[in-house]
Amino acid sequence: MKNLILVLLCSIPFISSTQIDVKLQYGPSASFDWSYRTLTLDSDEFGIGESIIDFRNEIEKSAPRATAGIDFGLLLGDHFTVETGMQYSNKGYRSQNNFTLVTHENDNGTIVTNVVSAEVKSWINYHYIDIPITVGYQLKLGKQNGLKMQLGYINNFYITSSFRTIWDWGHTKQIDYDTARQLSNYSGQGMAGVYFQWRPGQMKTAIEFGPQFKFSTLPIIEAPIHERLYSAGIRAAWYLR
Repeated sequence: MKNLILVLLCSIPFISSTQIDVKLQYGPSASFDWSYRTLTLDSDEFGIGESIIDFRNEIEKSAPRATAGIDFGLLLGDHFTVETGMQYSNKGYRSQNNFTLVTHENDNGTIVTNVVSAEVKSWINYHYIDIPITVGYQLKLGKQNGLKMQLGYINNFYITSSFRTIWDWGHTKQIDYDTARQLSNYSGQGMAGVYFQWRPGQMKTAIEFGPQFKFSTLPIIEAPIHERLYSAGIRAAWYLR
C-alpha cells in the first residue's frame, strides 16, 4: 500500500506537466451494504472444522451495514480517475438459532421433566477505518450525465467489535452485550463498482450513485477457520471540483 501511495504522489508532478487536464475532486461518500462472511479451511483431518462451518452457515445471515467518510482524488482529462479517502465502516453479519433446553427436577421424590424452547438472535458488528485506493473510467451520457466504472483495493484498519444477543425464552427476554473479540489489526478488500453520475447545471460538482461489491482478500482473524467478509450494496458520493 505504501509503495502504491508513493507512486501516485510522485506521478502528480509528471501528470501536471503534460497536456492532460488534471482536476482535484473531493467530497463526502456513503454506502448502504448487505454484509456477510465466508468460512474456509486449509485442512481438516478429522472433519471437525467442516462441521463447525456447516453449523455457522446454517444459522448465519447477511445484515445491513453502513460506510461513511470523505473521498478525494484526481480527475485526469475527461475519463480517468485516481482516488483515495478515509471512511468509517461497519461490517459483520447476524445469526439466528432455535434450541430446546431439557431439565430434570426432583419434586418430592418425583422426577419432573421441563422442556423449554428458546430463540437466540445475535448481531455481530466489526468496526473499521477504511482507506481505499481506486482507479476509475468515466463515460459521458449527454451533457449532464455519465457512467463511472471503478476498481480498487480497500485497506481495513480494525478498531473494535460489538455484539448484541437476544435470548427469547417465550415468557421473558434477555439481552447481552459484548466487545471481547479481537480481530487482526489489518486486513484488505477488493472492490468494484458501477455508478451513474449527474452533474447539475453549470456547477462544478458531480453526484454519483450505484452498486458496489467488496470482498476480503485477507482473513480478518488469525484462526484455523479463515473468515473473510464481503458485501454488496449501494454507494453514493458528492464530488466538488
